[in-house]
Amino acid sequence: MKFKKLATLTMSTAILAGTTGMAQASHFRGAAMIPTITNGILTVESTSFWRKGASNTVSPTIAGVGTMSTISDTTDTTDSRYDIRNTVSTYDVSNVGAQTLDLSWGSCCRVRGINNWTGNSSVSWTMNSSIVWDGTNDTAPILFDFNSVQPEVLRGNAYSDNLGATTGNAGTTLSYTQTLNGIPSQPPGFTVDPATGELTIDASST
Repeated sequence: MKFKKLATLTMSTAILAGTTGMAQASHFRGAAMIPTITNGILTVESTSFWRKGASNTVSPTIAGVGTMSTISDTTDTTDSRYDIRNTVSTYDVSNVGAQTLDLSWGSCCRVRGINNWTGNSSVSWTMNSSIVWDGTNDTAPILFDFNSVQPEVLRGNAYSDNLGATTGNAGTTLSYTQTLNGIPSQPPGFTVDPATGELTIDASST
């Protein structure tokens, strides 16, 4: 899922998998990165979902700049269906000059059984995000609580939810697309409202 704020701040998330009855040979379920810059310090808050007991280290890198430092890294194991890893990473960008900072991190492997995936879906993946740094001013993030989103899609049941994203700058608007890293098309029946960010999958397609 990609959100764009006046072409100055983008953030990508993978749509969550976690259907009942799915083979659990691979472990990545979905994730999001929220970047912000305050007093020249880039902070990235990463939330990722994993098969129980199989979470990987989250280490965002900045293209052409370097690897971010991990400030905190905790795993929430209270849900019986998946583990949630919450990681905060930072990097001092006060001396890197004005530029768009492109962020990424990834590992292996995606959940198997993606209907719209050609070939073996248990492959490595990469999360991407970016934020514009003008060299002086702080940059507000797109805000939303990923943990509040229902991450499980049940077969035979219609799915509907909303990320509830808000812009950090007054007077700007968000737009939404269905672009996902490395996946050429969306599953049948899956839609995203480009104005509201409402996610839906009809019951016959789950």
